[in-house]
Amino acid sequence: MTKRNPDLKIGDDVMYAREWLQNTGQFSGAVPFRCGKIKALQYLGDRILAYVHWDDGVTGNVLTVNLVRRDRRHLEPV
Repeated sequence: MTKRNPDLKIGDDVMYAREWLQNTGQFSGAVPFRCGKIKALQYLGDRILAYVHWDDGVTGNVLTVNLVRRDRRHLEPV
């Protein structure tokens, strides 16, 4: 996994990446299905932090390597 996800931009609809969900053991519950919109990006050296407003009303910062565009989730390797 790279340290950046340059495909993501402000306004993109995102979900957590499958690899991150597997690495953290989150296979069930609400987290694997959580969707949100990127409101801001902050560059931190070789990483990018996304400020995400989730559909359930929660907001928070997530590294972009842990996110995938909602319309590309089906293309992630299993």
